[in-house]
Amino acid sequence: MVTENKRYNRLETSSDHIYLNYYGGNGVGNHEVFGYIKCKLAHTENASVIIPDQIFFNWDGELRWIQPFNFLPCVLVKDDDFIVCELYFDISCGFVVRARFFDNGFVRTFQDGSQLYKCKFYVPDKFGDHAIGVAKQGDDCSIAVQLFHHTKPETVDLINRSGALIGSRWNIQGNKELKDSDHVYFTPLHELKVNNDLEKIAMSSEARITLVRDGFEPPGLLFPGWEEAYKTDILIMEVYREDVSCRSATMDFWIPVELISPHHVIKHSPPNSMVYYEISAPFIHRVRICKGSRLGFSGSEITDSEAVRFHDKVIIGDGRTLEGLLAPFDEENTSQTFEIQKTDPQKTILEFWFDHANQDLYGKGNCHVIQPQS
Repeated sequence: MVTENKRYNRLETSSDHIYLNYYGGNGVGNHEVFGYIKCKLAHTENASVIIPDQIFFNWDGELRWIQPFNFLPCVLVKDDDFIVCELYFDISCGFVVRARFFDNGFVRTFQDGSQLYKCKFYVPDKFGDHAIGVAKQGDDCSIAVQLFHHTKPETVDLINRSGALIGSRWNIQGNKELKDSDHVYFTPLHELKVNNDLEKIAMSSEARITLVRDGFEPPGLLFPGWEEAYKTDILIMEVYREDVSCRSATMDFWIPVELISPHHVIKHSPPNSMVYYEISAPFIHRVRICKGSRLGFSGSEITDSEAVRFHDKVIIGDGRTLEGLLAPFDEENTSQTFEIQKTDPQKTILEFWFDHANQDLYGKGNCHVIQPQS
């Protein structure tokens, strides 16, 4: 028997989890839901984008959240009285969300440079089934999401007694030590049962994951010797070797959203199709901390943010090349980057876009604006 899990974008059998990799086939829903969107403005050569970090909405008496998988370039329109932004992004099981928010719906700026806006979402029926987890909101419009840390059973008591989580010194790929910082790793997956779950957090019992570049359609069957035959089209990426038996214990934590490191992205330019951006490793959530430090907690609440460091860049890997596919996983060894725009806490990134229209900020022609014809 096969069941569909909208929470984790997968099909489930009694022995496996089959994660889905098709997006958009079910189109945009026509139901209206009001909530919040957390997003940031980032620049690269010849482009600026608004990256959706998470969305939040009330459903069945709970604040829930969704992590987008892919998103299209934003569309902004400025009128005399307002600025409006529209974003389209993929969620689980082939559905698309259309998000619309205004500059006057601005709520707050977070420490990581992102901003929170009131937002209207056009969504599918039973939208709450697509929520990846629960969240909670503070009086100051702070938001924390529930994430999970998987470890060995004998380690749980040691972590609880220490009152702190030790950071990992490795990159996402798990094969190189980062020079500038450590990261504490979390995931919205509440359990790890099969190897496909491990691959979603950049681990594998086979110590490798395969990725395919844009423009290459792999054959239905791969015969012996395919690694050499398709070495310029398929990336065989080394990752940390692990077994689910070593990650059988789960700890849950409430993580303030501004402490979560930005997800890296891959820019896809498929032949004869529009450009879109993929959120790389959407099931991995990290908190960046100083080298050799720890992230303190009490109960399930993160209590110590003094060790936290914020990123100034986001990786933007070119999906047409194997180097671009690897870039988000080997983040200190690539020049394919976005620069995160930090603004005055009371100035919206939508205002910033039009105030700096067509300027050379981190390349040429950032914050692209087309003037209307008179």
